[in-house]
Amino acid sequence: MYGWGKQGHIITCKIAENFLTKDALASVKALLPGSAEGELASVCSWPDEIRRSAHNRWSGPLHYIDTPDFRYNYQYC
Repeated sequence: MYGWGKQGHIITCKIAENFLTKDALASVKALLPGSAEGELASVCSWPDEIRRSAHNRWSGPLHYIDTPDFRYNYQYC
């Protein structure tokens, strides 16, 4: 439950940005709110932050995928 945290999300976003094409990164940055100042990593922990409020509690299960401990990969069906 505490394995990622805000810093883990920031690191993951920074790594993910390197896998985006130049055009894709520009499109993502265009969708960011002004408060993000063009930094995807500044909004990466947003799902964690909103799912704790009563109004957005429904979004919690959308934020993660449970897999058994003995599985080392995930196959979306």
